[in-house]
Amino acid sequence: MRAIVGWSAFKWIAAGGLAVVAIGAGAIAWAATNGAGSASGPGNQTTPPFVLEATITFTDTSRTAGESIATLAGGLDPYPSDQEHRSTFTWTYRDATHYRYDIHNELPAFTADTIVIAADGTNQWTSYASTNSVQKSPMFALPAGYEGPINILNPFLGPMPFGSIDELVRQLTASTGPSDPGRHASVVGQDTVLGTSCTVIEYGPTSTSSSTAGDGSTTSSGTARICVDPLRMVGLRVTPGPGDTADYTAVVTRFDYDAKVPNSAVAFTPPAGATVSTVGGAVIPGISDISSGSTLRAPGTAVGPDGKPLDPQPPASSTFTVQSGFLKPGVIPDGYHVQGTGTQSGPDGKTSVGVTLNFSETGGSGRLMIDELVRADGLPDTLKTGDRVTVNGHDAWQGMAGTNRTLVFEQDGIAVQLTADTLPYAELEKVAASMAVVP
Repeated sequence: MRAIVGWSAFKWIAAGGLAVVAIGAGAIAWAATNGAGSASGPGNQTTPPFVLEATITFTDTSRTAGESIATLAGGLDPYPSDQEHRSTFTWTYRDATHYRYDIHNELPAFTADTIVIAADGTNQWTSYASTNSVQKSPMFALPAGYEGPINILNPFLGPMPFGSIDELVRQLTASTGPSDPGRHASVVGQDTVLGTSCTVIEYGPTSTSSSTAGDGSTTSSGTARICVDPLRMVGLRVTPGPGDTADYTAVVTRFDYDAKVPNSAVAFTPPAGATVSTVGGAVIPGISDISSGSTLRAPGTAVGPDGKPLDPQPPASSTFTVQSGFLKPGVIPDGYHVQGTGTQSGPDGKTSVGVTLNFSETGGSGRLMIDELVRADGLPDTLKTGDRVTVNGHDAWQGMAGTNRTLVFEQDGIAVQLTADTLPYAELEKVAASMAVVP
C-alpha cells in the first residue's frame, strides 16, 4: 500500500513528465494483496464495458521529495516551484483482457508524450510517441479470484473490486504484513462528482519512509480523500486530505458506464516506422522509464601520456563525455565548469533516451543545465513560444521557467533545453551553436 499512495514516488515520476502513471506499480501490488471479487473471464464478465476519462494534476510545492533529475545532479531545477504537471488519459474497457489506455502527458511541455497501452487478449502493447517505440509484453496477470477491471494507472479511479463502502474501508485499514502497521480510514462526508452522489473516505498515512539510522524505524505522514460512487463502487476523485502539503488532484471527467465498446475501440497497430521490441514481463510505463534513473558522473580529469593529471587542466568542455547520439557543447561560458552529467533510460531500461549536463560558475552562484531528450515526434508546439531565434540553422525559442532563462530547439532528432539563472540569452545561444552530435 505504501508504494501506491506515497506522494514522494508520485513526485519522482511526475518530475519526469509522467504524472499519470504515478502509482501504477502499487496498483498491482495493492490488488494482489487486497483484491476482492469473483473469478471470471470475458464469458461471464460482471463489469460492463465503459469509457473513462480523467485528469491528473500535480504541483510540487514542498521541494522535499521527488527531486527532478536536475536536482539530483546537483544543478539547477529547470522548473519554477509552482510548475504544474498535468496528464490526461482515456481508459476504454471492453473486458478484463481487452482494454486500452490513451495517455497524454501534457506538462511540463519539454517532457510531453503520448503513451498508448493496449491489451488484445494475449499481449500488451505499449507505445511511446516521443521515441516512436513499441513494447510487446505479457498482459498483467490478475490476482487469483480477481474479476477485474483494474486501473493500472491509479487503483482509486474507476470501478473498484469491493462490494460496499464498508468493505473498502476494511481493506484500506488492513495490514499487508508483519511490518505494516496499517492505516486509518473512515467516511467523512458526501460530495458530488459528475452529477453523481459520492461517499468521501479519508485515509492515511499516504507515505511511509524508513529511517536512515539503520534502526528499522519508519516515519509516516499524509492523508488522502477519495470520492466513491457507493452504488457502483466507482472511484471518481482523489485529493490530498486536510493538512497534507501535496498538491495533487485526480478526477474523472467522463464516465460512460455500460457503453458500447467495439473491438476497434481497443485495437492497436504499431505506428509506421516504429521500433518494436519484446520484453518478458508486464510493462508499467513511467515506472520502468525512471527506474534506471539518472546515473550521475563527476567531471573527468584530463591526463597526459604518462597517466598523470595535466596542469593546467584543459577547458572543462573537454573533461566530460556525452553518450553517442546526443549533443555535446564545444563551448561553455567563461568561468563555468562541469558539475555532473546524467542519463535517462528508456522503456526497456537499457537504451538511453535523455542526458543532462550541469555546469556551475566557479566562485559564483551561476548555474547552467542542458537537458536533451530523444523526440521522434519533434519539439512540442507548446514549447514554441517566446522570441524565436536561429541556432545552427534551426529555429530556437527563448523562454522563461520561473526566474530562469531557457532556450529550446530541436536538432538531429534531439530536443534540447538550456536553462540558466544568471546567463544572458546571448550566452545560451553561443553554447547552443557549439553543440554537435557525438558519433
